[in-house]
Amino acid sequence: MRIRGILYGITVALVILAIAFVLSTCGGAHRVAPPLQSGGQAIQVADEVSLDEALDELDAYPCPEGVDEALWGELKKALGEALQETGSGELQFATPSGVSRPGGRESDRAISTPPTGEDNRVDDVDLIDNLDGTFTLTWHYKNAGDYDQNGSVGISDITPIAMHYGETYEPEDMNCLAAVIDGSGNGVVDIADVTPLAIHYGSQVAGYVVEGGDAPDGAFTEFDTVEYAPPESEERKAFSYGVPETEYSWFRVTPYDPESAPGDPSNPANVQWHLCIADGSEDVGTNTSLQMVNGYPAISYLDRANRDLKYIRATDMKGSDWRPPITVDSEGNVGNYTSLQVVNGNPAISYRDTTNFDLKYVRASDANGDIWGTPVTVDSDDNVGMYTSLQVVNGHPAICYYGGGDLKYVRASDANGDSWGAPVIVDSEGIAGWDTSLQVVNGYPAISYLLYVDWDLKYARATDANGDNWGTPVVVDSEGSVGSDTSLQVVNGYPAISYCDATNYDLKYVRASDAGGEIWGVPVVVDSEGDVGLYTSLQVVKGNPAISYYDITNEDLKYARASDADGDTWGSPLTLDSEGSVGSHTFLQVVNGNPAISYYDWTNGDLKFAIYH
Repeated sequence: MRIRGILYGITVALVILAIAFVLSTCGGAHRVAPPLQSGGQAIQVADEVSLDEALDELDAYPCPEGVDEALWGELKKALGEALQETGSGELQFATPSGVSRPGGRESDRAISTPPTGEDNRVDDVDLIDNLDGTFTLTWHYKNAGDYDQNGSVGISDITPIAMHYGETYEPEDMNCLAAVIDGSGNGVVDIADVTPLAIHYGSQVAGYVVEGGDAPDGAFTEFDTVEYAPPESEERKAFSYGVPETEYSWFRVTPYDPESAPGDPSNPANVQWHLCIADGSEDVGTNTSLQMVNGYPAISYLDRANRDLKYIRATDMKGSDWRPPITVDSEGNVGNYTSLQVVNGNPAISYRDTTNFDLKYVRASDANGDIWGTPVTVDSDDNVGMYTSLQVVNGHPAICYYGGGDLKYVRASDANGDSWGAPVIVDSEGIAGWDTSLQVVNGYPAISYLLYVDWDLKYARATDANGDNWGTPVVVDSEGSVGSDTSLQVVNGYPAISYCDATNYDLKYVRASDAGGEIWGVPVVVDSEGDVGLYTSLQVVKGNPAISYYDITNEDLKYARASDADGDTWGSPLTLDSEGSVGSHTFLQVVNGNPAISYYDWTNGDLKFAIYH
């Protein structure tokens, strides 16, 4: 009785929809007509198929190995009745030119058609700037009912329903195999998925036309085609197309069938920086630190209004929307000099307790950072905890920081950071340890920092993997007052540092000549236009070093990327945000392959986020 009710619902839905019945073969021999031309490419035309032929093919289709015979019978019966209902009465059949013609019982043979309608519209076209003068266009396959993704909706698509019957998937995982087969969109592979198969029976994709235009809502011109081929893995078919040099700024794709008839065009896409407010509470967003946490961007920062440590994580991979912020620590004046990392699977933060002048550390109890543990006081000896930088060193969290006039380093005794070892003084010459940045360089922890008073850029590297012992620090740059706002990364195998030349207020970059950082090259001036270079943050973006920083003269957020993998030459700096006084406290990170920046909006007191996609 349950199956009869479902079949009756399918029949009623199909009658109400009154959609076009289109049929084509799926497997077996095909009669091939002379090739048509689409975008300079030969297309093979599929034979027409009658309703009776489709039903005969369904009747003869064998039960796949491992599938319950009763379930197979129910699915075949449901599809057969749905096809009969769809293929009867007065219908509209698509022609090769895309113009409809009357159908009916005397003309119940249908030619193939491309996928049409909102359910079939490709809506995830993305244009990726490779930042080397080239672009890549990406999208996923959509052809409702083509569950085996062979390019055609036909009898064989009943097999994936049977093979994966009852499987579910997460709503955000729309490109997994179960989501492909769930044509009804109810979140589970079940008998309801027979309906889209019948509705779109015969819909075919031979390829995609790639089109370019000057505006998202303007005219688009075809300039290339991409042939369809079934996927090689059990997930939704993905496409990646290298865009040739072109004058267009917007791109889209349109599917076409074997007779060159076009379907509906996709969403238009271009590449640009997208800006958003991550936290718009009263005066928040200094001391930012950005990381990928369980697949989504997340930020630690200071709530200046309440002097609290806060944490926020996006609701999507691109950071277009953000969850409500979480107050991680509010005991006294806390949250300066935050540094966020993923430690043993969960986010963790090092920061300063300014009330007690202590170095503190806290780790979340879950992978997303929804719940946080009790903060740990790591060092309370004298005035410590400024300029913290957190990294995972040989499996345990470790922190470098400034305290009592010295550059200090401490590593936890366990993988979570529940207990900590004794701090090590790395450099005690003068006032050492401002603007620190900690990284693992060629297997050993290393730190870039400012030698205050002398205003030199310095670098130190441990002589063991845990950081128990350290080598003699190296002066990297001493030409004038240099070395503030340091950021250390490994660039093409060698350590490199971005920093500010405070004498000239220039943004500078320097890279070592060896893997350990014993010898350093000549510093490069990346930007000298006005007073620039504060709050630098260095990352490797698509193979080349890149830096986010603050333009003091114009009070803007800026970004620069090198033209080569070593950072010997640099492209023109970009102004990313100039609305009011913005761009301090920057932190650059790679988010899903693209550069992204957390930063502070002084004018509005907001935490902001910028991403390039």
